[in-house]
Amino acid sequence: MANTSPRQQYCGSTEACWHPVTLVAGSNVAVKGVAGYQVKVYSVFLGSAASANITLQDGGTPFTGAMPMTGLCFDTQDKPFICSAGNDFVITSTGNAAGCVFASIN
Repeated sequence: MANTSPRQQYCGSTEACWHPVTLVAGSNVAVKGVAGYQVKVYSVFLGSAASANITLQDGGTPFTGAMPMTGLCFDTQDKPFICSAGNDFVITSTGNAAGCVFASIN
C-alpha cells in the first residue's frame, strides 16, 4: 500500500530512505543530523542475538525509556520521531544489535 503520510520536502532535504545501523554497547548515531534540518524517523527495525536494552534519542534527549528487546519493529509513519534541528538520531544500547532506520532529513 502506498505511503499517504504527508511529508514536505525542502531545499537541501532528503527523501526518506533506509539507513543501515550496527549497534554496540553505548550511544550509537543511527542518522547523522545536519545543521538547520530535522531528522524524521518513520520506522525502526532491529535484531539482536541476545537480549539488549535500547533507548531511542533526539541527540542526548530520550524519546523512549529503556526497552528490552531481541527483535524490535516500530512503524511511526503517521507520527514520526522528530529530532531537534541539527541533532542526530541516536540509539543507546546495552549490547550488540543490527538493523535499519527509515528516515528523512528536512
